[in-house]
Amino acid sequence: MKKALAALSVALSAVLLFGATACGGGRKKKDDGTNTLELARWDIAQINTGKRQQTPIYRRVVERTGVDIKVMSVSNTGYAEKLNMLYSSEDLPDIFVTPAWDEPSTYRRWIKDGAVADLSEYVTQEKYPNVYARLKEFDFLKDTLYYADGHHYAIPLPTIPMHGLFIRTDWIENLNNKLGSILEAENIATAAEYAAQPDKYAQYRFGIPDTLPQFYRLAYAFTKYDPDGNGRNDTYGYTCCTSNMWYNGWIFEAMSHADLHDSTYWGYVETADGGIASSWVTEGNKQGVYFLNKLYQEGIMDPDYITLTEPDARTSFIQGNVGMYMENFYYNSILVSFMEAYGKTMEEAQKMFTCIVPPAGEFGERGARSNPGFWDAVCISGNLSDRKIGLALGFLDWLMSEEAHELFTWGIEGVHYKVEDGKRVSLMGKDEHGFNKTLETFDNAFPIGSFASWTFGYESPYQTNYEFIKDFFNELIAVRKHDPFNVLQPEAYVDYDLAASNNACEAFVGFISDSRIYNASGKKGLALGDSDYADLRGDAAHYTASYNSTWTDFCGKYNNAWKGTLLVETLNAEYAKHKDFYKDFFARLYEGGFGIV
Repeated sequence: MKKALAALSVALSAVLLFGATACGGGRKKKDDGTNTLELARWDIAQINTGKRQQTPIYRRVVERTGVDIKVMSVSNTGYAEKLNMLYSSEDLPDIFVTPAWDEPSTYRRWIKDGAVADLSEYVTQEKYPNVYARLKEFDFLKDTLYYADGHHYAIPLPTIPMHGLFIRTDWIENLNNKLGSILEAENIATAAEYAAQPDKYAQYRFGIPDTLPQFYRLAYAFTKYDPDGNGRNDTYGYTCCTSNMWYNGWIFEAMSHADLHDSTYWGYVETADGGIASSWVTEGNKQGVYFLNKLYQEGIMDPDYITLTEPDARTSFIQGNVGMYMENFYYNSILVSFMEAYGKTMEEAQKMFTCIVPPAGEFGERGARSNPGFWDAVCISGNLSDRKIGLALGFLDWLMSEEAHELFTWGIEGVHYKVEDGKRVSLMGKDEHGFNKTLETFDNAFPIGSFASWTFGYESPYQTNYEFIKDFFNELIAVRKHDPFNVLQPEAYVDYDLAASNNACEAFVGFISDSRIYNASGKKGLALGDSDYADLRGDAAHYTASYNSTWTDFCGKYNNAWKGTLLVETLNAEYAKHKDFYKDFFARLYEGGFGIV
């Protein structure tokens, strides 16, 4: 569930998140005598605007919960530091979103220090039935977090897989329009030969890539053959960004064998004998690094990826600097950006790009590593009085109710929709771009729902292109990937996994730009055929001696200096106790698929 960062970002996060000294001893208990609760999550300042406007959703939440809301306004980049400071001063917000088990050193300290409320002491099925049901759904967390001592301290927030590969389809069309000259430059055929017999060379036509070789050839052509037609050599086939290197995870997933998920970017994989192995040192990950190194050394991957942020990568794609990149499926937002950047109608802009489930590897494996049903959690401050904790639980219990789900999905009849012929019809109208307004864009109090679930914004049945979006999410769900276990954290894991993984991530970043890894004799460009996987992923015949040597050194550091062997041994012992449960859990995950209507 973690998101790997590049070295500098990791180091900074470590300082911010893990640098505070636990307060220790008894904690102050706050109760100002009011029914006001402070909510904290990054980038939700608009809730305060909704409060000033007294929007329909805000009024409904206050009416049903008896709680007046104030919001701690902080940006995404400053959120972790803000929580760290407030923890140090024993002044954490009343209700706040936290990575929890994704940053176990911090979460463990908060639990031991009493900074977060012990929910198991307060939650019963009679008093808080919806919170109780949510905790029961993830009851295994009491047993798999050694430092939780059989109690719950955080409420998981449900989510769905949401990462896709964005592609410039207008560039594909431009390349096909000059395919004859491309084949001539590649010494495959003259332009005249292609013009005379185009069907003979149909296999060279570019399309939406379904496999790694197809992805490579398209990325290569996006880089070399001026796909935007501006006459300059200023485009790249693919990019990612330093703060989200894990977006390259789809490449490592594509290295897995069909009968065993034995490669992933950040985490653990199951072995043939049913045990656990660290993904960092598998042969599949060695192949994934080889492929990324090939993209980098051949100038196909934007060399500036190491300095890009996620918004930078998106902007690079929209402005025409790069042809493909991986990101959250913000389809309509990116569509609007294309309309604005190029002065296009919605229909015209839709022809310029698409988003797909990532291409498959040699054995048919595809997909992106996703969070297993939930990401982040909601905590209640341990500094609150019993009355305030009860108020906070009552507030969250209503947010997790069917009535609240109805509110944050459909809104309020007569305000957000009307019923015609048994169907709900939006009353919210369209925005200046011609897109349907949604609850998220219509009512500033909408983010209150994120304290119950991450899915409300994605699932909005009012959104433009809803059917396309629904189908895409269902495709992602069908090929989702995750660790064989879910939040399994014995003491050694908490003490060593984050540092080991950060060190490995930094090593991978170094491998990608290491010219000694690159095998210049491998097939390149359009000469690489559909079956030439070894030239992409490497194998014993393709690895350079330098790569074999540096990889062996890396594995030694991971296993010994970074405690990888200890981690695997400890996790194997714990996994054996929970294996059957996890198999059943993952089998049931996303049973209903995605979609409201």
